[in-house]
Amino acid sequence: MILVYVEPIPDLNDLAISKSQGRVFERGKRVMGPATEAAIASAVRLGGEQLGLIVGTDDDTGIARRGLALGLNRVILVAHAEAREFDGLVRARIAARMIRETGARLVLIESGLAEVAFRISEATGLRVGSLSSGLEPAILRVGESSTRPRIPSAIDIVHAAKKEIVRRSADSLGLPADDLIPRRVVRATRLVQP
Repeated sequence: MILVYVEPIPDLNDLAISKSQGRVFERGKRVMGPATEAAIASAVRLGGEQLGLIVGTDDDTGIARRGLALGLNRVILVAHAEAREFDGLVRARIAARMIRETGARLVLIESGLAEVAFRISEATGLRVGSLSSGLEPAILRVGESSTRPRIPSAIDIVHAAKKEIVRRSADSLGLPADDLIPRRVVRATRLVQP
C-alpha cells in the first residue's frame, strides 16, 4: 500500500492582509498544493492501492474529494479542531500511527515537508529518499516537477463525490494527549515592509 501524506495549505488567492494589525488572515478554505498533486500522480503511476492521509479539520473534505478525483483509492481525514496549530512533530506522530495501522510500505510526501518526513522516519524506522531512489519500504519526497500533474476528468470528479471519506478524530488514534500538543508555537507575526 502507498500512503500519500496530504498537507492542506492556505489558498494564496484568498488571503486578507491587515496592515493595522500586521497580520495575514485566511478568508477561505485550505487547498491542495501542486507538489501534493504531483505526489498523488506518482502514487497512481506506481499502481497498487493508494491511500491519502490528511491531518486537518472537518473543512478539509474538499481536499479529500480532490485527492479521490486525482486517483487515490481511499482518503482518511484525521480531524482535530486545533489541527491548524499542529507543528511538524504532532503531524508526524499522527502520520506514523496511521502508517503502522494501515501497514503502508511506501509513503509519498511533498519535498517541502522535510521536517514531517524526517520525523515520520524517526518514528517508523522507514528510510527517507527521493522518488528516483526506488527505495522500499521508505518515505519518498516528491517535488512539484517530479511528474506531470494529473487533471481529473468530469467522470473522475463524479466518482470521487460518491466515494467515502474515512473520518477519524485525532483523539481516537490512541496517542497520549501530550503527543497532540505542539512544541513550537507562533506567538506573534508581523508584516515587514521591503
